[in-house]
Amino acid sequence: TDSLKWTKDFIMLSGKATKLENIPVVFVGYGWVDEKQDDYKGIDVKGKIVIAQFGVPNSDDPNENLRGSSKKVDFAAKNGAAAFIQLYNLKYPWAAITNYMGGEKLALAPENASNTDIPHIWVSNTHLKKFDRESLKTLSLNVSEVSKKTVMSYNVLGVLEGSDPVLKNEYVVLTAHFDHVGTGRKGGRVTESDTIFNGARDNAFGTTAILSAVKAFTQKPTKRSILFIAYTGEEIGLLGSKYYAEHPLVPLKQCVYSLDCDGAGYNDTTKVTVIGLDRTDAQPQIEAGAKAFGLTAITDPAPEQNLFDRSDNVNLAAKGIPSPDFAPGFTAFDAEINKFYHQVSDSPESVNYNYLLKFCQAYVYAARLIADRPTAPKWKAGDKYEKAFNELYGK
Repeated sequence: TDSLKWTKDFIMLSGKATKLENIPVVFVGYGWVDEKQDDYKGIDVKGKIVIAQFGVPNSDDPNENLRGSSKKVDFAAKNGAAAFIQLYNLKYPWAAITNYMGGEKLALAPENASNTDIPHIWVSNTHLKKFDRESLKTLSLNVSEVSKKTVMSYNVLGVLEGSDPVLKNEYVVLTAHFDHVGTGRKGGRVTESDTIFNGARDNAFGTTAILSAVKAFTQKPTKRSILFIAYTGEEIGLLGSKYYAEHPLVPLKQCVYSLDCDGAGYNDTTKVTVIGLDRTDAQPQIEAGAKAFGLTAITDPAPEQNLFDRSDNVNLAAKGIPSPDFAPGFTAFDAEINKFYHQVSDSPESVNYNYLLKFCQAYVYAARLIADRPTAPKWKAGDKYEKAFNELYGK
């Protein structure tokens, strides 16, 4: 009899301590229920262990597949299942999944918190052959409880009204995350003399930039109104921006552009690197903003890293709002970046303050030029978020 081990072979995301002996298993496809399909129709799963393919039907979006995961355990529980198992098969390595999901972690509290107590288990893709519907008829489980508690954290917002009687009804959203990765007490790359991750580049640069914009625009308002957001929880999964995108305080269709400010660090102080620079028609304003202070705006030098979808900008972008990420100048993820990126060495003493000044000036001026444009920015034709843009603004 094969036994699967915690983290090496499986992780449990939720549920009470459970001990089951030789319980019948039922395979239910994705285990998905919506207006188009019901994978439980005509199948009796009461008191049985449900096994499902990972993710949601017709989606190759990893984030959507992860989000759908929590809904699926509710579908199983409502149909009377004793436990719910998903067979993991995303492109992310299993080790990365267990590192992130298999231990202590923070996540957004679900809107309608699941009250189900049944175990929700992910099994490593190395065991897919063992979970064969022809040969696997029963399973035994012996798992302990996954404990959860509520932790409060906050986004910080401010609004400046625009000076133009018409354009002030539109908002440019300036954002940066103010969290970092904490201390090295629970592991991490620390030194004997320092266990505090200050996050000077990531992301005190960004918070300084938006505070600079607050000061500048208070003294001389822009035509459009400005919504400032300091996000929490970026480092643990873009949680603050994810929450805001679902609970906006200003209607999203009135928000015509967002310029996030976040980055890993810099290796070229003659540049600013704008992830998504060439994806919106506000590129000339960003380039002019940088040029005014002796800097050159360049686009993403490492597209293979998929950086656009890894910072807070993506959550408003996915709603349709043109939303690049304005980052310190880097031309590659090289040794100079990694010397400070998520290291205790990323301290205020290590920062080039002449560059920080120019960086903030470029960010603020680019934002001003965008907020004063006669027309609202838009995605370049064919962008993957263009459809969401058209739906949001009724184009």
